[in-house]
Amino acid sequence: MNEKPETAKKRDGLYILMILLLLGLSAALGFLIVNKNKKIAACQNEYQLLENELLGLEDMLSGYVDSEAGDMRNELRQMLRMYDEALLKNDSNRDSIEFQKSKINELLEELDGQKKRSAREIYALKKETETLRGIMKDYVRQIDSLFTVNKGLRSELSETSTQLTSVTSERNQLQDKANTLESQVQTGSKLSAYAITTVTLTYKTIGSGLKENNRAGKVDKIRSCFTVSENTLTKAGKKFIYMQVIGPDGRVISSSSSNVVAINGVNTIFTERKEIDYNNQSIDVCIYYDVTQAELSKGNYTVKLFCDGSQIGSDSFTLR
Repeated sequence: MNEKPETAKKRDGLYILMILLLLGLSAALGFLIVNKNKKIAACQNEYQLLENELLGLEDMLSGYVDSEAGDMRNELRQMLRMYDEALLKNDSNRDSIEFQKSKINELLEELDGQKKRSAREIYALKKETETLRGIMKDYVRQIDSLFTVNKGLRSELSETSTQLTSVTSERNQLQDKANTLESQVQTGSKLSAYAITTVTLTYKTIGSGLKENNRAGKVDKIRSCFTVSENTLTKAGKKFIYMQVIGPDGRVISSSSSNVVAINGVNTIFTERKEIDYNNQSIDVCIYYDVTQAELSKGNYTVKLFCDGSQIGSDSFTLR
């Protein structure tokens, strides 16, 4: 019966102890909080004092800030002018320089803004300006070096150009002489045909010989005989002589559409051709053309002879 009161006493004592501990802890926390608040108040007072001092310094430096801002504007504008002058000398680094100019213009826009700048901000802008100035000096130094080299090269080029003009003039004179001689040789090397006789022929009877006949509709062959002149300037060897017969209507008489040869650089239809072995001596030649049309019309016909890409003679005949 005595155990329950004893247990209750022990429990009450434990509660009292815990309450005392909590009270002590609360007192300690209260003390710390009060102390912390005092320190915060002291920091706030100190911050306010520093803020007031900073504002005072900013007021004192306002003239300096305005002066530095003005100096930076002038310096940045001068840097832009120097970049423009450098580009006139050599624009090989145009892209890089234009990029640096854009950064300079950004700083100018920032300086020209309405916002009032602090000394700290002006200092930061000044450091950035110094960086841009260093980059600019490097570019200008490179361009000046290239300009000096180019100036020397231009001087050498001008001297070389003068010498080249003189040499070119002499060369042109020699070329003109050579062209004249070549033209003379080409003219002299052209063959010519003379004693040209062109007639129209018909068979006497089937299987018999030929006789001249100038009646339209009765012609079996066209024959052109001539002499190719002697020429020691032209190249000897195998050559084709081309005969071209042009009718009264202006059309070339030809048995094949493939009968084309270049004459003076122009593709020309021919009537018939014959290969000769030319040894620079005069040679007699006759070219025959078998008339395939049912008849040739009445009128005047023109005959032209070509060799080595140029005309060497001409003749004509008439059919009644």
